[in-house]
Amino acid sequence: MRKSLRFFREYCRNFKEIGSVVPDSRSCVNSLLRMAPFATAKVIVEFGSASGAVTREIIRRKRPGTIFISFEKNPRLHGHLKASTKGENVFLVNEDVFNCPKVLADVFGILEKGVDCIVSTLPCSCMDFDGLLRHSVLPVLKDNGHFIQYMHTLTLLKGFNAKRYLRKHFTRLHSDFVLFNIPPALVYTCLRTPRNAP
Repeated sequence: MRKSLRFFREYCRNFKEIGSVVPDSRSCVNSLLRMAPFATAKVIVEFGSASGAVTREIIRRKRPGTIFISFEKNPRLHGHLKASTKGENVFLVNEDVFNCPKVLADVFGILEKGVDCIVSTLPCSCMDFDGLLRHSVLPVLKDNGHFIQYMHTLTLLKGFNAKRYLRKHFTRLHSDFVLFNIPPALVYTCLRTPRNAP
């Protein structure tokens, strides 16, 4: 309950940066991570840890040797998560995801196309989503890497559709509808395969 109240307070302070009034449901988290390549991934990055619901499940599912780097620019949410969340090869970064390529290179030595999977719970309608894909996702994501993004269905009512941007940059796209979430959500799992691959 305390986490939900804390999350709600942060939503009221930063409603353009936090996509929901409550943390994501177990169903939503499971749908987000269902197709993540935990068995093979060496580097996993999360965009927007927020309450940590997805963060903690990634830590639970990943292999011990896999490096996991989670970005959260809200200092209060980052501080609460860092105080309560630990794990092997887990790094919680208080940075804007638009600085992701620089942080990965300068702090972690992870250069271009060095990430196997990116999981994003950012409210994509409240930002330059195409710019995020071009500047923070594609430069670091490996060929055959996974990008997983969710979008609340209420966002569709605003006229924003993430799928049209994702189709510009990814060769394969799978979508799931999550009814048991507040609000219901769409989860997109995108694969970046070389254009000449079968």
